[in-house]
Amino acid sequence: GGNAWVGWILASTVPASPNYDPVNESLLADKATQLTMDLSQGLGLDHDALLAGSDRAKANLERAASIDNAVFDPDGGTLSFRIRNHTGHKLISGFPEGRRMFVNIVASLDGAIVWEANPYDSTAGTLRGLPGSANSPPLGDGEAYIDSLVYEMHPSSTLSGESKTFHFALADGRSKDNRIPPKGFRIGEAAARLCEPVWNGTVVPAYFTTAEYAGGYDDVTVTIPVVADELEVALYYQTTSREYVEFLRDEINGTGATLPPEAYVAMTDPFFDGLRAWGDTIWQLWDHNRDVPGAAPILMAQTTQVGDGAIVVEKQTVPDGASQAFDFSGDAAGNIADGQQIAVSGLWPGTYTAPETMPVGWELTSIACDDENSTGDLATATASFIVDAGETVTCVFTNSSGCTPLELTGETVATIELYQG
Repeated sequence: GGNAWVGWILASTVPASPNYDPVNESLLADKATQLTMDLSQGLGLDHDALLAGSDRAKANLERAASIDNAVFDPDGGTLSFRIRNHTGHKLISGFPEGRRMFVNIVASLDGAIVWEANPYDSTAGTLRGLPGSANSPPLGDGEAYIDSLVYEMHPSSTLSGESKTFHFALADGRSKDNRIPPKGFRIGEAAARLCEPVWNGTVVPAYFTTAEYAGGYDDVTVTIPVVADELEVALYYQTTSREYVEFLRDEINGTGATLPPEAYVAMTDPFFDGLRAWGDTIWQLWDHNRDVPGAAPILMAQTTQVGDGAIVVEKQTVPDGASQAFDFSGDAAGNIADGQQIAVSGLWPGTYTAPETMPVGWELTSIACDDENSTGDLATATASFIVDAGETVTCVFTNSSGCTPLELTGETVATIELYQG
C-alpha cells in the first residue's frame, strides 16, 4: 500500500497525461528489447486511472496514522506524543524494499529553526546522518538522527555476511523491526510468525508495552535540547529510498560487492540481455523523479505545539502612586513601581512562579490572580501561575506602606507654624 510513486511515473509516460514527462517516456517507452517491458501491450496505460490510484494511495496514507497526546514539559525539556496505527497491520507493512516511515521534529525560536530531529535532505533525496548510507549528507549543527523514530524492517543475511541487507531471497534473519503494531497485536503468538520486534539483531518482545500492543500505538518521549517556543512533529512515509535504488542499480550492474564476483552474471550471461538495462534505468527514474511523492516523503500526520502562553505581574501600592520600586525574581524577574507590569510571553503550558522581595517599610497585603487555577501566597510573597495553552495570566501584587500618611488640616498647620515661630 501507499505506492503513489510508480503509478504517477507510468502515467507520466503518456503524452496525453497532465503529468507527462518526456524524460520518463524515453526511459520506459519502446523498451521491449532492453527492459523486457512493452507499455503498449495489453490494455495499455490509462493515465487517468493511474493518477487516480496514486491519489487514493496518498489518501490512504493520510488515514493510516495520527499523532495524538502531544505535550511538552518545559521544566524537563521533554516532548511526549503518541503515534497511533489506524490500519490492521504493522505500520509500515510489507517486505522492506526501501520503504520507511519516520518522525521529523522541528524546534523553533522566534521563527527560526534551532534544532531538528531526522532532517530530510531534498537535494540528496535521503535523511541526513543516516548510518551506513554513503550518500547521506552529514548532520549539521543543531541536528540529530534518532533511529528509533525511523520505523522500518531491515533483514540480515548469513549467506551474504551482512548484518543488514536489502537482499530478498538471501535474507534469513532480521536486523531491525520497530514497526508499530496494529491494535490488538498478540505478541504471545508473534514468535511463531517471526514478527516480534527486533532491535540491533535481537528479538525484543518488550520493545512495546502491553498497553501499546493492545491499543496499536507507540508512545514516544524525546528530549528537546534547546529553548524553543514552537515544536512541530511530522510523520512521513517513503515508498522507496535512495539507498534501496542504489542497491538495485549496483547489484544489477555487478558493482554491489555484497556477493562473490562469480555471482554477478547479469552483465555477461545472454539470458539477461533483456533485463540488465534495468540497473541504470531504475536509478535514472529515481534520480529524475526524486521529488515526486513516494520517492520524496509523503506527509501522513502532523501536530504543532506552540509556547503561546504569558504571565503578567502587576504592582499596585497603598498609598497610590508611590515611587518605591519592587523587585521580582523567578519566572517574571524585574523591577517595577506602582501601576507598572512585568510581562513574559512565549510560555508553554505549565506552572510558573514570581516571588517578590519586600522593601523595608512595606508589607504585602494581597496577591490577586485573574484565573481560577493560579494563586498567591502572602507568607512567601509568591504568585504561582498555572498557564494553559494560549492563556495569559495576570497576578496583581498590592503593597502597603508601613507608615500611615499624616492628614493635615488647617488647624494642624497653624499649630505647627506657631510652634516653629
